[in-house]
Amino acid sequence: MFDTSTSLGTGLANFFVFYVPVFLSIIAVIALFQFSSSLLKYAKNRMAKKESLYARIVEKTMDERRYANKRRHYGDGAFHTSKSPRLYRYITLEFENGATKEYLDLYNLSDQVEDGDFGNATVQGEWILAFERTSAKGQNESSSAEPESDGVSVR
Repeated sequence: MFDTSTSLGTGLANFFVFYVPVFLSIIAVIALFQFSSSLLKYAKNRMAKKESLYARIVEKTMDERRYANKRRHYGDGAFHTSKSPRLYRYITLEFENGATKEYLDLYNLSDQVEDGDFGNATVQGEWILAFERTSAKGQNESSSAEPESDGVSVR
């Protein structure tokens, strides 16, 4: 009455009915997790209080990441994938107690400051928002008291 033999069509149908939705669900969960973790990290930094800390710039680094974008070309009307780069800049600060921490440079401050500069850094969470230089690289910083500003403010 019922045919219990397996055929290629039944196996392929079972594959598409069961495995493909499971695979797509796993991909959707991973994408949702990445989006929500990025959103939570942004909210944490946004809600953090702004602090002004006296520090020395130890290092400036850059990280270039490429993301695939689909863009339409007007000539042929087809979608083409291109990779657009995004440059992330980081500034590592050393504080008076010797601790170091790396901050994401949101306002391209790294173009305006040099390694070894001392000053007051305005930070919020993992972001550096501003840096007011008090002394440049090469000047002796033997005292722990904050020196007078040389009038150079970044941001």
